[in-house]
Amino acid sequence: MLSDLARLAGMVILLVGIYVLIVMWLKRARDHQRRERATDPNARVRVAWDESVEALSLLNTLPAASGAHEEFAVRAGPQLDATAASSSDSPTMSMRPRTLRTSSPTTSPNGPAGSPTR
Repeated sequence: MLSDLARLAGMVILLVGIYVLIVMWLKRARDHQRRERATDPNARVRVAWDESVEALSLLNTLPAASGAHEEFAVRAGPQLDATAASSSDSPTMSMRPRTLRTSSPTTSPNGPAGSPTR
């Protein structure tokens, strides 16, 4: 009786292990296929963004439907820093996203900063 129960438990653990390996393999194959299909730089950026969002979803950090990518990156930064700090094998550099500038800090559409508008 006990032997049968131990055998059943062993089979269940084996089946769960096989299931986990299959799911991991399928995810890796899907990611590889998605990267292979991304042939131009814009598509590669979209794939990298999608993979980042998927990874952050494991930390319950999801982008708002109406939010911009930069807003999501800024909001996710502290979550990544906290996760990295709690990990024993975390990288030493900050994982906080950098803010991108769309124009030079010394110029504006109206000319150099500090110049009177005409």
